[in-house]
Amino acid sequence: MKSIAEVTEFNKVIEYIRANAVSEPGEKQALCGKIYDNSEEIERQINYTTEARKLLDEGKKFPLENIMDMTNSLEEARRHIKLSGEEIFEIAKILKNSRQIKTYIERNKEEAPALWETAERLITLKGFEDRVFEAFDESLNIKESTTEELGKLHSKYREITESIKAVIHRLLSDVEFTKELRDTVYTQRGGRSVFPVKAEAKNKITGIVHDISASGQTYFIEPKELTGLHNSQRATEVLIEVEEEKILRSFTEEISKYYE
Repeated sequence: MKSIAEVTEFNKVIEYIRANAVSEPGEKQALCGKIYDNSEEIERQINYTTEARKLLDEGKKFPLENIMDMTNSLEEARRHIKLSGEEIFEIAKILKNSRQIKTYIERNKEEAPALWETAERLITLKGFEDRVFEAFDESLNIKESTTEELGKLHSKYREITESIKAVIHRLLSDVEFTKELRDTVYTQRGGRSVFPVKAEAKNKITGIVHDISASGQTYFIEPKELTGLHNSQRATEVLIEVEEEKILRSFTEEISKYYE
């Protein structure tokens, strides 16, 4: 004798729903579909479907956007493991979509009381959403305006960078300096500005040797005039990284409070 699932071609229905899901979590949820044998539960599920269909037939499209599966990220937040900017941003997007869906169903709760009974339990964290969206740019880099300290550090970094450029310009304008170079250009070694000094003049330029050409004819030297500035630049970079990590940890801790 065929089972109810076989007679109703239930698996085909499930596959159809899965194929039309708008998100990965939706696909997984569709695959968990089952046949109910309790009349009360059956009636409740039919109410959901009837209400949703009625809203759709009236042209009231659900504000569903692409929702990612953030289960692993939420679990890491619960364990106080710092989340990446991308993970935090995706969680904020899900919260925004959740809020939009809740608002949508609330506006139509007279037509969809069963759906509203479920949607009413959705949490809204508008303040958190706004802070996240204000903190990241389009490339998901943390904006320097996110905290006062981060803004100050970026400002300091720019000042140091300008000072480095000024020293480089002065050195390249110095005939006594440039005559010892293989070419009047500079390059980078480990984030530090170095000049291609002729091997025979390597002792005439006081500074740090960062590299030597394969032929041994050119020494790439960071002049002493730049060393202190480069050290300050690197120290500021580290402080920026520390401040950005604090921001990510702060968002992570806030997410962990709402794990359930």
